[in-house]
Amino acid sequence: MLADNVTDRPVTEQKIILFAAGSLSQAFRKVADAILNDYGLSLEAEFGSTARMAKLIREGSPCDVFASADMETPQKFVASEQVVPLVRNDMVAVARKYSGINSDGLPEFLIQARPLSIGISDPCTQPCGSNAVKSLSHILPPQILDEKTRVITGGLDQKKAKAAGEKSDYTTALEQGVDLLIVFRTTAQKVCKQWDQARIIELPSPMRVTAQYGMAILNNSSAVQTFIDYLRSQKVRHIFKDYGFQ
Repeated sequence: MLADNVTDRPVTEQKIILFAAGSLSQAFRKVADAILNDYGLSLEAEFGSTARMAKLIREGSPCDVFASADMETPQKFVASEQVVPLVRNDMVAVARKYSGINSDGLPEFLIQARPLSIGISDPCTQPCGSNAVKSLSHILPPQILDEKTRVITGGLDQKKAKAAGEKSDYTTALEQGVDLLIVFRTTAQKVCKQWDQARIIELPSPMRVTAQYGMAILNNSSAVQTFIDYLRSQKVRHIFKDYGFQ
């Protein structure tokens, strides 16, 4: 049963309104094509920072399903036991191919390299950013972390994710001189596809962090139930896996 605060939300018929974290945009665009072809259901999706998506829902924007890059934010709309696990996403580093940075030497590099610019997303509005801070905090003290990190994207006022094929802010930041990115694996893969001089560096222990994504189902229409069942299918699992999710 859904939480009381969402039972009065508008119910769509053959259209599903999805609000989702920006890191899910590529995968859900593929899912949208698949479910339209297989079931004739139209997926209308809005992507952006997790905090911004939550803000839009609180302000009354129609939404059937909210997919967040964490398990905590959806609990603002449904009871904790009703938050549906979706996928997991690892944090990784991205650097230029010939930077000389590797996984084993990353902690020492972070400590010794000065000046050093580390690109992250806004830790106040995006789980990717808060997880990056969590990862870096195992190596850098707070003052040094603040000096070295640079917020690349995020915030409550940021519009929805860029269109398919459009260069991401992370890619542009790396091209323009940021030394390192600490981002979700899905974002890192996108950066590497957009710029052939970028490469992924696995985070060493104890810097490794994995985020569990969760969903809040804000109405129980038949279309939404079909969509949720579809997300559990092998076809959709393969789609998410192709974009770097677990």
